[in-house]
Amino acid sequence: MLKDHAPGTPAVLDSDQRLVSLLRGQARYLHVGTANLCWYRDPSKALCNKLAGTPAAPEPKGMLCDAERCPQSTIHDVNLPVWSDKAATMTGMLKALPRSQRAERLRLQSELNRTLKIINTIDPRVGRTATKDGTKK
Repeated sequence: MLKDHAPGTPAVLDSDQRLVSLLRGQARYLHVGTANLCWYRDPSKALCNKLAGTPAAPEPKGMLCDAERCPQSTIHDVNLPVWSDKAATMTGMLKALPRSQRAERLRLQSELNRTLKIINTIDPRVGRTATKDGTKK
């Protein structure tokens, strides 16, 4: 367990070149997307490959990426605008949706809640909880 290990002295890199050298070994695994960074180290664990039925594909399938659910995906501050735009779009769609469209309203609300959860994880100051009518509080 982590509590069993005393914290050590943080490693401080003495130059940018040292950082570049450390990252060079990982570069072949990194695939930059608009909503996330994909660290495609093990194709058999990639959610996109599971969905496509191609467990040994040489590259990830960006169009099938589910950034929140894939174990090889990471979401960062730089991705916040994409997630914020998605939340704003879904909020607008919920407001425009007629009351008679209950199934679609539930689906959109669920997706909006998931998106707001991701936003809150990226930056808690930005994330808000969604109410049933799609507004934020």
